[in-house]
Amino acid sequence: MPIRQQLQNVCSDTNLDTLTTACAGGPETATCIGAIAALPATCRTCLAPFNHPFAERRGLYACAAPSVDAQCRQNMGCASDCTDTSCKQCLPLAEGGCYTLVSGIGGQCRTLTNNASNCAGAALSSGLCSQFSYASFGAWLRTVGDQFCGNGP
Repeated sequence: MPIRQQLQNVCSDTNLDTLTTACAGGPETATCIGAIAALPATCRTCLAPFNHPFAERRGLYACAAPSVDAQCRQNMGCASDCTDTSCKQCLPLAEGGCYTLVSGIGGQCRTLTNNASNCAGAALSSGLCSQFSYASFGAWLRTVGDQFCGNGP
């Protein structure tokens, strides 16, 4: 999992503010897809690593990467690769369930997901990267986007 540069200043506050409401229901909703598509290309590209459903954990891991060590980043990358490979054949409506299944008890990605969650637990359970610190995906993406792609809080 690569470390993303912070405070890139390629997304304005106005760009990011549109995401809070548009993406409240998640990155796969029509309103979020439309809002992301309307952003300047540099902003859209910068946000791409974070614009994934929470169930996939890829965006969460991208956010946490700067605050964990190299071994943990490797664990997060392996977990993401396993779940992505396992679920890439699923229909879009079934992907969320697939990620839960392959990372759950008896799932082929369970050990990798556990390793990633254990080492990144502190970064994922509270603060900037925690999905639980925000009212919705849109609020999370707006704040994380400001830290990495904007000019910071």
